Amino acid sequence: MIAGISVYNLLWYFLFYSFGGWVVEVIYHAVRHGKIVNRGFLNGPICPIYGMGVDGLLIVMHLIQPVDAGYASPVLVFIVGTIVCTLVELIVGWLLDVRYHTRWWDYSNLPLNFHGYICLGFSLVWGLAVVLVFKVVHPWMQQQTNRMTDFLPQPWGWILLAVFYTMLLADLIVTLAFLAGLEKEIKELGRIRASMRKVSNGLTETIGNSSVKVAQTVQHGQVQAALGAREGRERLAETLEEEKIRFAQSRVGENMMEMQSRYDQLVQRITTSHSAHRIFTAFPDIHLHEGSELKDTFSEIKEKLTARIDSSKKGQTRK
Repeated sequence: MIAGISVYNLLWYFLFYSFGGWVVEVIYHAVRHGKIVNRGFLNGPICPIYGMGVDGLLIVMHLIQPVDAGYASPVLVFIVGTIVCTLVELIVGWLLDVRYHTRWWDYSNLPLNFHGYICLGFSLVWGLAVVLVFKVVHPWMQQQTNRMTDFLPQPWGWILLAVFYTMLLADLIVTLAFLAGLEKEIKELGRIRASMRKVSNGLTETIGNSSVKVAQTVQHGQVQAALGAREGRERLAETLEEEKIRFAQSRVGENMMEMQSRYDQLVQRITTSHSAHRIFTAFPDIHLHEGSELKDTFSEIKEKLTARIDSSKKGQTRK
C-alpha cells in the first residue's frame, strides 16, 4: 500500500491513464493540426507522463484528504493538480533538455512562461483537467478496476501486469537506445561539418590568394586595358581550374570527399529510420536549445526528415 492505495491498483491506473493520455494527445493533435499522429514518446500507444502524473496526484491527494470517499473539494483538487502537473512538466522537460539537449515542447512564445518548459496557460488547463479526472473519470476507473478484479483474480492480474510492463520496458529500452544512437550520429555529423568547413575555408583562402597574385601580375604587365582585362579573366579562370584539380588530387581533397561520403551516409541512415520518422512526426516542434553547436546540423536533419515525410504522405495520397 502507498498512501492507502494498493500497489496493484496504482500499476493498473498507470497503464489506463497512460493510454488515455495518448488518446487525448492524438485527438488534440488531429484537431489542431489536422493530422493523425502517434504522439507517444514510446512506440506503443502510451504516454507514461500521464500515468505518472495521475498516480502521483492520487498519492498526494490521499495524503491530504481521502479522494475515494469524495471528500476532496474541486478547489483543492484544482490547486494541487495545477502544482503537481506543472512540476512534472517542468522536471521532465528539463531532464530531456539536459540529457539530450533538445526541447520536445517549447512555450517560449506564450505569455508567462518559465524558460519555455512551463507556462501559466497550460498549467491552468492541467489543473482543470485534473478536476475532470478526479471528479468524473477516476470514480468510473475505480469501478472498472474493482470489476476486473472480480473476474480476473489477482494472481492472474499480476501475471498480466508483468506482461504489460515487460513490453513497456522493452519499448523504453529500444527508444532510449535509438535516442542515444541519434545523439551520437548528430554529434559525428557536427564534427564532420566543422572539419569540412575548415578545409573549405583553407581552400577558399588558397584560391583567393592565387587569384589576387594572377590579377596583380596581369595588371602590372598589361599593355592595353581591354587586353589586360581579357587576359586577366583568362588567366584567372585557368588558375581557379588548376587549383581545383590540384586540390581534388591532393590528400586533403581525398579526405574532403571521404568526409562528404560519410556525412551523406549518416544523413541517409537517419532520414530513412522508422524511429526517427516517428519521433520527428510526433514532436514536430522538437529542436535543440539556443547556443548549441549542433543546432544547424539538427535543423538540417529535421528539414530533410520533414521533406521525406511530406513526400511519403503525398505518395500515399496519390495511391
